[in-house]
Amino acid sequence: MENVAEKLNLVIDYIESHLTESIEPKTIEKIACCSYYDVGRIFSLIADINISDYIRNRRLTLAGIELRNDNIKVVDVALKYGYNSPVSFARAFQSFHGFNPSFANKSDVVLNVFPRLVYKISAEGVIDVVNKGKITINGKEYVASYFGEQDMSSWSDYATKREFWRLENVNSAFEKCEKCNEVLPYNNYPPINIEIGQVFVIDYHTRMGTIDRKYYVADGTIWRDMPSTREFIISK
Repeated sequence: MENVAEKLNLVIDYIESHLTESIEPKTIEKIACCSYYDVGRIFSLIADINISDYIRNRRLTLAGIELRNDNIKVVDVALKYGYNSPVSFARAFQSFHGFNPSFANKSDVVLNVFPRLVYKISAEGVIDVVNKGKITINGKEYVASYFGEQDMSSWSDYATKREFWRLENVNSAFEKCEKCNEVLPYNNYPPINIEIGQVFVIDYHTRMGTIDRKYYVADGTIWRDMPSTREFIISK
């Protein structure tokens, strides 16, 4: 299975480097050493999203970031990411982000971000625990499983990467903590099994050189039809 992960990561490398160009199925076949159909089947099985939807979501993510941060015309971004007309781009953008692309640079709108995928797959089809350690919260130690890091440098102005921990056997230790409006959908996590009640600690390595630690709980929240975790506040 490790070879499968390596091939999928090479496919993703190719996709990511050609998001503003034509992505050729035959090239993907050569990289994966199997048919495009088989690549798509394995990709969908593991990522729970097909290749074409992944490409579209990544293009719309980057398009949103460019419109948010750059003084650039909507029509130019539409053409850059493969849309033949501003109308078709605006329709896709509205469906993905929830608002018209002309509003992307407004301070009160929140972009929908679909991060780049990185695979490390176990025989069960989900990511292995990289290691186990302990995390101290308000003077108390908790056993935590570490699931690796995710590169954010290509799409986030806030952080260069984030690291994922899951607290084990915490039961109801944090159920009285204040919950925020901030949510993080399951597809932002590595491909791991997430169950209701689990608590996650995510360390964001900011571009300022600091680490911003955030806490999330899988509490059954659904955001835009996607199962999501909700951020909560650890009181000092």
